[in-house]
Amino acid sequence: MILKREKSVLLIIDMQDKLEKAIPDFSTVTHTLFKATQIADKLDIPRLVTEHYPEGLGKTVEKLQNENTLVKYSFAAPVQDMFTKLNDESKDTFVLGGVESHVCVFQTALTLLEQGKKVCLLSDGVASRDSGHRQQALNQLHALGAWVLPLESVAFMWLENCHHPEFKSILALIK
Repeated sequence: MILKREKSVLLIIDMQDKLEKAIPDFSTVTHTLFKATQIADKLDIPRLVTEHYPEGLGKTVEKLQNENTLVKYSFAAPVQDMFTKLNDESKDTFVLGGVESHVCVFQTALTLLEQGKKVCLLSDGVASRDSGHRQQALNQLHALGAWVLPLESVAFMWLENCHHPEFKSILALIK
């Protein structure tokens, strides 16, 4: 599987205010996902954001807010709603980041895989309250066919080569 930017969607899952204190790596993940949003914007890759039970968990942290936000009450993101929001069913590759790795990220990735979509998890862009739970989820999803890669690997795949007009600006973001 090659990550093609024209087939990709960046999906940020449940990076909400009230989870910040509960998840030790939340600020690091927020920083990684903010860079991912900047890269996606430069490469015209659409992005979606989910908010799980916002009445209780708050809004998406300000740095990651997006007009394409889906409110959800199930643990998995509503895949059909995502395609409606995208208005583009040709997108078949989802790059996921967010929290919690072993619950909402995991169940969303499973749902996408079951629907025949390609899934790549940002290894430096997911977290759980317990780092062991994070690693178990990544291991299981990898075994089921998902890729697990750092943002830098994803960015270079999206760029394809150093001749892309955004190469230098994206290189500055990830270095």
